[in-house]
Amino acid sequence: MSNTSLRSAFLSLWLACSVSSIVVEAAEPDWRVPLSGQTDLGDRVVVEGTWDGQAFKPRLARIEPSAADKPALTPLPLEAPLLQRMVPTVFGGEERASLAMLGDRVVLTCQAGTRPAGLLLEAGERLPHGAAIEMHLDTQAKAGFAIGIGPARRDPVTTSPLPPDGRVAINGLPGDIGLRITLLCPDAGGMLALTDLRLASTAQPPRPPRSGWAWRPALWRDEPQRLIDAAKTLRLAELFVAVEIDAKAGLVAEERFAAFVTQAREAAISVIVVEGDAAMALPAGRDLALQRLRHLAAYQDAAAPAGRLAGLQYDIEPYLLPDFGHAPEMVMRGWAETITALRSQAPVALDVVLPFWLMSDEHALRHVMPALARGADSITIMAYRTKPQAIVAAAEPLLAWAGRAGRRARIALENGPLPDETHRVYQRRTGGELRIERDSEGRFFAVLDPGGREGARFGFSHEIAVPAANVSFLGDRARLDSVAALVEPLLAAWPAFAGIALHGVIE
Repeated sequence: MSNTSLRSAFLSLWLACSVSSIVVEAAEPDWRVPLSGQTDLGDRVVVEGTWDGQAFKPRLARIEPSAADKPALTPLPLEAPLLQRMVPTVFGGEERASLAMLGDRVVLTCQAGTRPAGLLLEAGERLPHGAAIEMHLDTQAKAGFAIGIGPARRDPVTTSPLPPDGRVAINGLPGDIGLRITLLCPDAGGMLALTDLRLASTAQPPRPPRSGWAWRPALWRDEPQRLIDAAKTLRLAELFVAVEIDAKAGLVAEERFAAFVTQAREAAISVIVVEGDAAMALPAGRDLALQRLRHLAAYQDAAAPAGRLAGLQYDIEPYLLPDFGHAPEMVMRGWAETITALRSQAPVALDVVLPFWLMSDEHALRHVMPALARGADSITIMAYRTKPQAIVAAAEPLLAWAGRAGRRARIALENGPLPDETHRVYQRRTGGELRIERDSEGRFFAVLDPGGREGARFGFSHEIAVPAANVSFLGDRARLDSVAALVEPLLAAWPAFAGIALHGVIE
């Protein structure tokens, strides 16, 4: 049995024992919230929610991994100064290398000698996965210095002369360990001043198109020109629109929809129908999704060329289902089955909307990602952050996957209203006020019950404010446009990048 399986089995046993020891209290607990799909036994529970006046309203809870579990390295940012993020160390025999920090500069002074000596710069972060990048160094140096780029804490790498323009290619380095740069002294000695160090994209593609969502069918049905004008103002080349479908008659207002699609095409805007409901990952919801798809396929077959759809998008998000808390693998497997079923009947290109964290979910890796590789023509990544480097870091794992799978990837940004959130952290503690409870259907819950001391396992430690402004631009179109313009050239380092998708910009 693997360590993960062993820990999962231990958690089930531990939870079962915890439940058996719960004393039924006369008073109702303060709150009870579903526990997320984390199966490893951890040191703490994090409860996500919002404050409503003086009361905390929980939304979900998750068990966090043990502090002993080593977190994965984060990617180094692109087009950002890295020098201050790296640890400098001189090395070599004859004590002929010395280091000085002068303001923002790192100065390496080398005495003449023949034994290897120089400077190591090590980062606790890794190179971005899947990006076409090179390293840019701003240096002042006497000729003869050499540079090598390799993984941290490994044997010295092969060095080559430091190029005059400071541009150094990065090829074939492992992506899951830290970065080390070696600057090697020349035999004749000399001084090298390093003033800037950053990663830059080597791609110079044309500006990719932007896309956006229009969720209300009334927008295309009642005011098609207004919707098209709004899309043109936003410089959108693709519109994701929702439609109404009658189970027997098919697409509601079909003629008006065909006219809208034709009108949008004349304005150089492609129309993609967006469908989505978390229940589509379950058998009954899958049947409904396929029924609706058959009506969309019938529309596509009957439409004139100018009125045909450019694609279909599915925004399912099944991790929002109550079942995800106690049966995450079942839900992820169902999502994969739905993707496969949709692909088998879709008459056009298929796009699937994904949360940025999907590559960190073991069940998604086992079921959903293979289904996407077989069935999706493109993906849309909800990298809902508002700072450029945070957007890139969130999108990076799925962007790299899309590049390996030969799929296009849009990056979605949120502009709609969202509440500020609070994450309340509970540490494992005997006699704490939070307990883990399992119901008769095998679902797990986090329960705040200060009076139920017998079953308590976690005590409150601290809370973390999560402002909505970190996730959504909250209607600030000027800020959204500015950040989108900044992030597009950064994302272009990934060959799979297919443009920015804007959510919450069309009412």
